[in-house]
Amino acid sequence: MKPTMCFDGGDPPFVNEAMLRLRQQQKRQRIQTILAAVGAGLVQLAVLVMGVLCLPQYPLISVLAFGYVLCAVLGSSVLALVLDRRKEQFVL
Repeated sequence: MKPTMCFDGGDPPFVNEAMLRLRQQQKRQRIQTILAAVGAGLVQLAVLVMGVLCLPQYPLISVLAFGYVLCAVLGSSVLALVLDRRKEQFVL
């Protein structure tokens, strides 16, 4: 069987408990951020569907729902662009 790694080349990278805990916390925060983004998208989809269904009877509620979804999408797009330009990660 062909070896996949060469263990004679040098010392392994230094890893301590603090580094492992930091990596675990970053992974947990990344998962929480993804869940928050998915939840926000589902809420916006629900408001959009509510606006479409209320359009015949309650046009004012529909306009408000469409306005909310528009503002939320534009705001999240601007935030994503700003954070991408600054090379930072948005973490809850």
